[in-house]
Amino acid sequence: MQKTESVNKYLPWAALGVFTLLVLAFKMGGYPLTDNDEALYSQVAKELLGRKDWWTLYWHNEPWFIHAPLSMWIQAACFKLFGISEVSARLNSLIFGFGLVYLSAAFGARLFNRRTGIVAGFILASSPIFFATGKLAILDATLAFFVTLAIFAFIVAWEKKDWRLYPVFWLSAGFATLNKGLWGLVLPCMVCFLYAITGSDRKRLLNPVIYISALLWAAVVMPWFIIEAQRHGALFLEPTLSTNTYARLTTAVCNHQGPWYFYLVIIAAGFFPWVLLWPKSFIKDRGDAGRLLWLWILPPLVLFSIAKTKLPNYIVPMLPAFAILIAASVTEAKSRKIQGIATVSIGIAAAIASFFCLKSATAANHVLSAINPLWVAGVILVAYSIAGAALIKNSRLGPAVMAVMLGATLCLFPNEYTKVHRYFSPKQTAIDAAMVADGGPVYTINGIRCEYGLFFYSRPNMVVARDLKEFMKIIPKRADNYALVVSPNDAKILAEHGIKLKVCFDEKEWLIGKIDRKASRAR
Repeated sequence: MQKTESVNKYLPWAALGVFTLLVLAFKMGGYPLTDNDEALYSQVAKELLGRKDWWTLYWHNEPWFIHAPLSMWIQAACFKLFGISEVSARLNSLIFGFGLVYLSAAFGARLFNRRTGIVAGFILASSPIFFATGKLAILDATLAFFVTLAIFAFIVAWEKKDWRLYPVFWLSAGFATLNKGLWGLVLPCMVCFLYAITGSDRKRLLNPVIYISALLWAAVVMPWFIIEAQRHGALFLEPTLSTNTYARLTTAVCNHQGPWYFYLVIIAAGFFPWVLLWPKSFIKDRGDAGRLLWLWILPPLVLFSIAKTKLPNYIVPMLPAFAILIAASVTEAKSRKIQGIATVSIGIAAAIASFFCLKSATAANHVLSAINPLWVAGVILVAYSIAGAALIKNSRLGPAVMAVMLGATLCLFPNEYTKVHRYFSPKQTAIDAAMVADGGPVYTINGIRCEYGLFFYSRPNMVVARDLKEFMKIIPKRADNYALVVSPNDAKILAEHGIKLKVCFDEKEWLIGKIDRKASRAR
């Protein structure tokens, strides 16, 4: 009897771990670094290899101060241990994404009960925005993990009056800061201190242990900061303290902008279809637990909505709060018949929409021709139908089964992308360009599609011109061992200037070749 109870206690946690690992690891290395951000960070990590000094990050052999170094350090360590590959580049996101799911589940269990925690973990692991975050070699899964760990440590310390956990709060905030700058400190401090101030026992904030423990944050962050400030001065301080903090609030950095409701749309899409099934999650009073979760959501959401720079991944540190809120509503529901029927209805609508959208897209775009719209629509329909039936038939296992089915539909994206990436692959383009170059340099233009991916796979032989005008000046006039990678539109502009391309590979998105000396006018 005791053995059965022990199995029942740990089996849901094991199932959550297996599900999360399968979702994150599925075809993890099956597609190239197409996203510019993950290719950029991976190239920065790659350039650390062979350097005896890892304090300063480098891009194209120049010091790079756009972000703090923790994620790139981890990536570089993975490259060193397992070799340079897509899997090694994304391993950091997988590890911390996996940890974030378990941490969110533990937090939900702490705030409500064990079942709510497990459901919160399944909801988070099956949400589209978490799926995208955990499948890319970007900084946000690591940031969200340490921010969540910091908030968790502070809340447990506050509730138990156990001052020994405040150092964990500051250490976690330190690693979050070392991962993505001062936002790693601002976010957990904003949530935790607002929670303490709005409670009835706010006088405990006068305890000096809370602030003395902040020395641990300094111990994590300041060695890197001081060394870089001494080495590079204003070149380091300006982007670190201004461009990547204050400037993102007041200006649209890199033209990343959007309307005030930008993040409301991202949240609705990022937790689809969970937010449609349990909207009362966001209106019910849940006491101190609800106050914490809303303080975790609303102040950062307002701040980011006011900010001029807007990117979907900015709200990733808030995902655990959304997942726990929705899970609390799910576990309290007495009847899920309506939700089950709604799930099937949403699945039917999603399947029909996917079929016709993909049908028209594949007809217009050769890159998508490898996708079978009927297969995609069929998987969505079957998955949502099983999820809806599970909600109706089984009140306890229904949410978990629904999460598994939603996870299956999310896995369609990497599955189908592995079919089309040969038409749209910076990795294959780099291989073809290297073949044409025959040991020589590969020339391209800043702003070309998947530029950073091309750079990652082509280094060290890629030369990037700032614009078309500079490109025309630096391309070889007589050498044979080189390659040009341009878009079809740039090739037309070059032809208008008397420079015609002898195309060796026509990959539709990119043309790879050399100058046709006979057809080109004298330069």
